[in-house]
Amino acid sequence: MLQASLVRMRVKLPRAAGDATRRWLDREAIAIAVSDGTHVGRAEAAPLPQMSGETLELVERSLRAIPWADIDPEIDDPLTLAALLVPDDVPSARFAVEAALLDLVGRARNLSVAAMLAEREPAGAVSTAALLDDLDTAVVRATVALSAGAGALKVKIGRPDRIDEECALLRALRKELGPTVRIRADANGTLEDEHDRRIGMLAEIGCELLEEPFPVERLLAMERRLPLAVGLDESLARDPVRALRALDLGRAQALVLKPALLGGIGRALALAESAKARGARAIVSHLYDAPRAFAACAHLALALAGAPGGTSEVHGLARYAGVDQWIDEHGSAIPVPRVIGAFRIERPDGGGLG
Repeated sequence: MLQASLVRMRVKLPRAAGDATRRWLDREAIAIAVSDGTHVGRAEAAPLPQMSGETLELVERSLRAIPWADIDPEIDDPLTLAALLVPDDVPSARFAVEAALLDLVGRARNLSVAAMLAEREPAGAVSTAALLDDLDTAVVRATVALSAGAGALKVKIGRPDRIDEECALLRALRKELGPTVRIRADANGTLEDEHDRRIGMLAEIGCELLEEPFPVERLLAMERRLPLAVGLDESLARDPVRALRALDLGRAQALVLKPALLGGIGRALALAESAKARGARAIVSHLYDAPRAFAACAHLALALAGAPGGTSEVHGLARYAGVDQWIDEHGSAIPVPRVIGAFRIERPDGGGLG
C-alpha cells in the first residue's frame, strides 16, 4: 500500500508576474508526498487563477479522493497510474500525482525522472529563455540575462495602450543586442488580428517565434500564414485538435507545453511527439509552478532533448523571481531541486526529481 499526505503552500512573489492583461503576486499550491514505506515522492499542484480551469479547492478534493491504501507500491508506469487516479478536468492535480509518483519510483530505482521519461539517455543540460515582461527595464534585464547565459529572450507584448512603446522596445532590443540574439515574443492571445503592426515589427527584427498571437480559431481563418513562426500555448490547452490542425496547415510551427495546463507530463509527451511528427517544435514552459512541479517540467525538457530526433531547444524554464521563496502551512521553506538553474537546466545525479 501507499500513503499520501497533503499540505498547503504559498508564496508572495517579490515582483508581480503576468502578461498584458493579467498579474499575479500571490500563489498557492497543494503539496503532495507519496510514500511506499521506504521512499517518498513529492510534488505540488498550483492552478493559476485566470488561466487554469480548476480551483485549488477542487484540486485538494481530487487528491484526497485517491485510494492510496489500495495501490500496489510496485509501480510499473507512473504516468498511466496517475491518469487512472485523477480525472481529466483537474489537470494540475494529475500533473502533481504524476510528478510525485515519478519522483517516488525514480528514488527507488536511483533513476532521474528525465531518464525515466526519455526513450534513450536524456540530455545533460538544456538552455532556457529569459522573460522580459516590463517595458521600462527590458533592455537592461536582457543584457544581464544574456551575460548570465540565457539562450534566448522572450518579450511579453499585447498591451493595447502601449503599441508604440512595444514596437520601439523590439527595435531597441535588436539594435542593442545585435543580429544573432534569439528573440521571441508572447502576446498571450491579446492581438486583435494579423494586421496588428507589432507582427510586422517582429518579422522585421527577425523574431524567431511569436507565441499565441490570438486564438487558434483566428489563426485558422486567415487567408495566409503570418510572416514569422507561431507557437500555440493557451490554444493548445483549450483546443488541442485545432492546434494540431494549425500545425498541419503550416499556420503554427511550435507547441508550448505547460504540463499543469495540459493535464500532465503524459499529455505533454504525447503532444511533443505529435509536434515532432509534423516537423514542429515542442517548447516546455511553466505556470509559475511550485519548486518540485517546476523541476518536473525541467526533467521533461531534458527528456525531450534526449529523445531520438531531439533538438537543443531553448525552453521557457528560466527561474522566476520567487521560486525559492515558497513556504508550507507550517512556515517551512520548500527547497528548489538542483535541476533548476538561472538560465540552464542540468540533470542532477541520483534518483527522482533531484
